[in-house]
Amino acid sequence: MSDAEYRPAFSYESGVVSARLAHGERALLRDIRFSLPAGAQMALIGETGSGKTMLALSIFGLLPENVRMQGGSVRLDGQALCGAKALARLRGTKLVYIPQSGSTRPGRSAVSSTTVCAVSV
Repeated sequence: MSDAEYRPAFSYESGVVSARLAHGERALLRDIRFSLPAGAQMALIGETGSGKTMLALSIFGLLPENVRMQGGSVRLDGQALCGAKALARLRGTKLVYIPQSGSTRPGRSAVSSTTVCAVSV
């Protein structure tokens, strides 16, 4: 299959994910892009504060009230995932989010905490 024919089963483009704070707006994620073919897996690994959780929450449409995603897109099988109802139907079946906090794992450093976001394509 040529690059022109490639259609990923899952794709993500963050655009800009930013937070409204008391002293203004701050970009949290900017221009993150990836796609996965059917059957592929991907892991996000990073230190605390690197954006793993915000990326996962933006995929699931679960961003906090003061955080918004501008100009990005999330697609599954070529269809844009937008709107609470569309995302709710996929959570737990095609999309799985398992948060893990370092504070809930005694004896683990903050760097060892992970966020798991699984996409079944």
